[in-house]
Amino acid sequence: MEIIMQIKISSLRVKNCGALKDIKIDLTDTTGQLQPVTVLGGANGSGKTTVLELIFALAELLKFYSTTDLASIDNRLQAILKRTEYAQMEWLIDNVKCRVFFKKSQISTADIDHGEHGITWQAFYSNTRAWHLQYSDISDKLSQLISLSQGKELCSSRFSDLMFVVCSSPFVVVALAT
Repeated sequence: MEIIMQIKISSLRVKNCGALKDIKIDLTDTTGQLQPVTVLGGANGSGKTTVLELIFALAELLKFYSTTDLASIDNRLQAILKRTEYAQMEWLIDNVKCRVFFKKSQISTADIDHGEHGITWQAFYSNTRAWHLQYSDISDKLSQLISLSQGKELCSSRFSDLMFVVCSSPFVVVALAT
């Protein structure tokens, strides 16, 4: 059985990724309501494609949880994240606020807010590099949302099989968990 969850992006913050130096794209109006449609426009090389790549890269991070083998991060995801200093996306997942982030240096677990989930890339001395998962309860919250929509107790499955499909607007994403 497929569960469809509505995932809406409310903002994207990016530091030093290609043409994007330090920006926040707010997808809400002056009253805080999400816009039904968002249009990205700009000259060639201004970062439109980078914004879309970051949205999908950060969405992929929702698949990771505390026991994920981070060596399995695919090259496409690594490519965009390794050229980004910091990226953060705020979401409404079935009207529950959460935040997904990527940062290039280690963050202490104490710095992570409730509902925040992310991954860091740290370069050590002697050319050793490693991914570090900054895990919060967001995967558990998604499991709870799925189980509530099914009318069942908490699901034990995680989101390694989560798929994201863009629908109608590039900033409304539907997550399908099988």
